[in-house]
Amino acid sequence: MKDSKVSRRKYVEFGLLISGTLLIALGITIIVYLVPIHEFIIRQALTFNDHSDSFKAWRANDPPLIMDLYLFNWTNPEELRSSVKPRFEEVGPYRVKEVKEKTNLTWNENNTISYMVKKLYYYDEGSSPRQLDDLVTTINPVPLTVAYQARNYNYFPKRFLSMTMSGISNLYVTRTARQILFDGYNDGILSVLSQFPGLNVKDKFGLFYGIRQCTTCTPKPTRSSANN
Repeated sequence: MKDSKVSRRKYVEFGLLISGTLLIALGITIIVYLVPIHEFIIRQALTFNDHSDSFKAWRANDPPLIMDLYLFNWTNPEELRSSVKPRFEEVGPYRVKEVKEKTNLTWNENNTISYMVKKLYYYDEGSSPRQLDDLVTTINPVPLTVAYQARNYNYFPKRFLSMTMSGISNLYVTRTARQILFDGYNDGILSVLSQFPGLNVKDKFGLFYGIRQCTTCTPKPTRSSANN
């Protein structure tokens, strides 16, 4: 009985000795090769190819970015030409999800990637505090933009432009939040300017008009590049 206890004790001491020796050897190895090990881990984490995690995270933001959009409703537009100050009330938020995806990837010889950016916006109706069917009266940016571009014109051209715009456009509009944000709304000035192909003017105005996408839409991406 006594011999068996002594034997087990020796085995335990031998096991502890081996474990301690291995731990000491591991510690010495880590100290000696700490820099190469660190560089190897960083290199593996930053490897940029079709199958790396960093590439997948760069190619598309997942989860998507949550955006809360607000509009300002103009409550007294009929008093525009009086001394009464314009009054605005905040309307919103309208919650959308933004997904940026890079497509048409081309791996170049100079360690860069050429790609196209596709932006997709999804209206999150379930968690949005306000609905896109809200009617909102807001400043019409179209005539204001044209007036700003013509700010340095002479008196008569500016006067002619002012008279022309007043007949086909208004300084304020009442539209749904969907039209103001995404679907766009018609404006007389844009209807005229969009007839000239060289001007590259859209037929409607909306803050996100032309870039909001859905499952049946094909986006118009822009070309850029990123380091490999």
